[in-house]
Amino acid sequence: MRFIGVYHDNPDITAEQHIRSEACCTAPLNIAEEGELVRKIIEGGRYATFEHMGPLNDLGKTFDGIFANWYPQSAEKLAERPCLLELTELPESGDKPHSKAKVH
Repeated sequence: MRFIGVYHDNPDITAEQHIRSEACCTAPLNIAEEGELVRKIIEGGRYATFEHMGPLNDLGKTFDGIFANWYPQSAEKLAERPCLLELTELPESGDKPHSKAKVH
């Protein structure tokens, strides 16, 4: 099972009360939607992937590195879809020192 956060808004320009995100996990297609559990298909295609190592509270530094350093020097164009955060190691809290995640 993979755990993926879907982030629709940039917290640097969006007021905290308006930030939209979703907590997702992979599941077999035959699992029924029930209550607040809904099926979401994450759009395929090319994604740049970056590894974040350290506390999840420091994710802003990783995003800053991507958008301030890597992206302006790349030949890539941003797609009209949200950023994804795949947790490769589930932390007990946002302060856990050895969290691992992939940013797509």
